[in-house]
Amino acid sequence: MKNDYFQHLNYTLGNEDSRLEFDVLGENCPHVVSVCGSGGRVIPLLGKSPREITVVDVSPVQLALLRLRIATLGALTTEEYLTFWAFPIPAGTHFYSRTERKRRFETLDLDTETRALLTPLFIRAEWNSLLLEGRWEKTFFKLSQIVRGLLGSEWVERFFRIEDETEH
Repeated sequence: MKNDYFQHLNYTLGNEDSRLEFDVLGENCPHVVSVCGSGGRVIPLLGKSPREITVVDVSPVQLALLRLRIATLGALTTEEYLTFWAFPIPAGTHFYSRTERKRRFETLDLDTETRALLTPLFIRAEWNSLLLEGRWEKTFFKLSQIVRGLLGSEWVERFFRIEDETEH
């Protein structure tokens, strides 16, 4: 792949599942190595309290996203974390406005490189969540539009209401 590919935010949520790694990793393991990706595989591994964790990725932007995930985990309450990233939140919880997200980002303990890599992404996203701003995630939005255009929204909606394999 071209080196340019790794200069962009490619994965922000992805389809990463770290259950296997989590299940086989022992408590207080001396050292864990993990590929960063969106960071979604790394964060659960912290729950096993490894003494040292090395995260690798050829993309500095992906590593910056992980540092943001870790910073928000450490600085925000659960509700604030969910709101910052725009995950589904409990009823009655308010969503962050763009101004609130920007203010919160500016208060996080992040190094200069991380801020320099992430600030333009937030600006491009107009200070909305970066959760679905990766190229991978945007590909699925585009694919959804194509499928809806080809098959019609009614068919797509009906497909997602199917509750078992006998329905058609």
